[in-house]
Amino acid sequence: MTLFCRKEGLKLNIIAHKSKDGREQSLQEHGQNVAKMAASFAAPFGGEKFAERIGISHDAGKDTVGFQQYIQAPDKNAKSPHAIIAAALNCQANDILSAVITAGHHSGLHNVLDTITNVRAALAERSQDIATAREYFSSDAISQTEIIPEFARKNKVFGQYAFTKMEFSCLTDADYQDTERFMRGYSPRSYDYDSFSDIYDMFRKHVQPWIDKDNEMMRRKNQPLSKDEEINHMRTQMMLQCLDAGSNSRKGDIRTLSIPTGGSKTLSSFAYAIAAAKKDKSVKRIIVVIPFNTITTQTASVLREIVGEKNILENHSGFDFEDSKQGKLLQYASENWDIPIVVTTNVQFFESFFSNKPAKSRKLHNIADSVIIFDEVQQLPVKYLKPCIKCIESLAANFGARIVLSTATQPALEPYFETIKPREIIDDSESYVKPFRRCSIENIGTVTVKNLTERIQKHKQCLCVVNEKEEAKAIYTAIENGRCKNLYCLTTDITPYDREKLLRQIRQNLKDDEPCIVISTSLIESGVDVDFPYGYRELYGLDSILQTAGRVNRNGLRDCGNSTLFVFDGPQEEYRALRNGTSRGCNESDNKKSITRGILQKYDVDSPKAIHEYFSRLYGYKGDGLDKFDIVKMASSKLIPFQDISQKFKIIDEDTVTVIISQTAEASELVGKIRNQTATKDDIRKAGKYAVSVKRNKYDKYLAASAEVLTTKIYDDTEEPDICSLVDMGLYTGIGIIFDAPAA
Repeated sequence: MTLFCRKEGLKLNIIAHKSKDGREQSLQEHGQNVAKMAASFAAPFGGEKFAERIGISHDAGKDTVGFQQYIQAPDKNAKSPHAIIAAALNCQANDILSAVITAGHHSGLHNVLDTITNVRAALAERSQDIATAREYFSSDAISQTEIIPEFARKNKVFGQYAFTKMEFSCLTDADYQDTERFMRGYSPRSYDYDSFSDIYDMFRKHVQPWIDKDNEMMRRKNQPLSKDEEINHMRTQMMLQCLDAGSNSRKGDIRTLSIPTGGSKTLSSFAYAIAAAKKDKSVKRIIVVIPFNTITTQTASVLREIVGEKNILENHSGFDFEDSKQGKLLQYASENWDIPIVVTTNVQFFESFFSNKPAKSRKLHNIADSVIIFDEVQQLPVKYLKPCIKCIESLAANFGARIVLSTATQPALEPYFETIKPREIIDDSESYVKPFRRCSIENIGTVTVKNLTERIQKHKQCLCVVNEKEEAKAIYTAIENGRCKNLYCLTTDITPYDREKLLRQIRQNLKDDEPCIVISTSLIESGVDVDFPYGYRELYGLDSILQTAGRVNRNGLRDCGNSTLFVFDGPQEEYRALRNGTSRGCNESDNKKSITRGILQKYDVDSPKAIHEYFSRLYGYKGDGLDKFDIVKMASSKLIPFQDISQKFKIIDEDTVTVIISQTAEASELVGKIRNQTATKDDIRKAGKYAVSVKRNKYDKYLAASAEVLTTKIYDDTEEPDICSLVDMGLYTGIGIIFDAPAA
């Protein structure tokens, strides 16, 4: 390593870490290990020299009297902050980016101006420590062109921001891993994954029967195909096009994949990814990014069956690693995505890119040279649409990623890609829409609640999706008064544990051809495998209507003309008026309804033209609201406010209270651990399946007197509940938490 300037034989006893059993790791050994590992992480995007520099320098502040006294006897000596010393040395070398990264390698990336202010204070107050540390790390000026790639120096497509975040990831992951290995005395990350070549063979074995059957059908030239045979032929042809496109893909490609509901989109998108990984040995991993936990779980389950559990990481807030055979290794892999295939959520993916925190950021370097599938891409958060698109484009343009934007309802995103324009994978994708149509869609206009409940009760099996939770409960109650058999209500006011139980009962009712009526919010629209002969969908966004249509005749067991989704309007306003005495003003929900109302009068609802116009009008209406907090402007500035960006980019940013329902012995045990402050992160994650998130104002009004506060957090300088346990179990019924009488 050329970056050391310590005089030979000087202070050889300077240590970086001391283990519980008394072993010591020298600063020189730790610095070299981290520099080497970080450089290897950064090599795919040309950042290895920069990574080597920050790896060597990040702990330079440990070469001070104060830190060495502290690490030898932490009980007797005060802490001596070390990261700011490394930042000062890098600033003296005219290397601000390295200063920002080294200053934040424990606490997180600060705003650049804040780092400069903190360095100036350190230069004034800790000049002796900085002079001492300079014996370990040189502060001689460096050439930026030698260590920073052109895309970052010229700030191409988020270049400086993304490069800084990637280098921060390389450093923090290398630092975590080397420290972990030393403190344990061994590396616990002993992985045994299959190669992409072997995974490709597994996938081909799985789909080969499709291909063989399709080839056999095509040899029967004079015999017409049945409906099922036509569908299977089209699925196979789309999947083969994806395999071919993946084999011919290049780094930096951005492709759209428009496959109708029922067209095996999951397998086709994976076909593209695994074919690319088979052909190009530099592909590091396949990442599938999905908007909802339910679809994430379903997709991960499908892929596990094909390529084996050990090759798949399902990474989202609701996943319980202890339920997996690979448990501990998968938990380690979740920290840095060091595994062939990752199935994760929009929240995990984008918040990691925009977060300033080390724990969230350390996985980022493993995204370089990956194939990234954004499933249900129309669900990208609208208020962050522009920064999300910039993130995607930067990963393709600067970090060798191949991108797939996959959906049955392709949104109008083309205008927001400036450097790389997406290209469709499927030839003449519009021709596939009509054959996959499973039900007709009929607009029945405005109805009253009484009209709606009367219509629903005429069906033996029926799904009704409405826009608001209290509305769903009220419709359920109105129908229940008529004593309907096998009636269900699904909302997020029911715990995930109970929702899964109810869905099992619903599927069994449908399978046994028993009566079954479900009143639900939109939670049933994506990733929930149910098949109803009839459906009702309250007017909302066009994509939501099409998602509900995907639950009607989902398995194609009925003729399209005998299954209908009825679109209606009215009950939402009726319930708003009943609850509030007045209707709300125009908001985003009303705008979606207005746009969809016009589309229903003009097009076949599931036509690509209808979908494209809907999203064009929706995004046009939002205007500057597509980047609500000016994230793109902040991330493109010369003095990037990393901490401000992290605080503003929150896909889920509601002020909520987690209310645990002690409905099982496990739930009660978890409540006890949280109460006694002995709960681990895994315990908190497990408790999620027994919990309901309640908006804070609603909690204060209806539940505060009926719940026990288990933990608190600070809001506006006041302590507020964070996690609670419901004490009055009479408030939790078969349709979830009841919000009626205000808390005493």
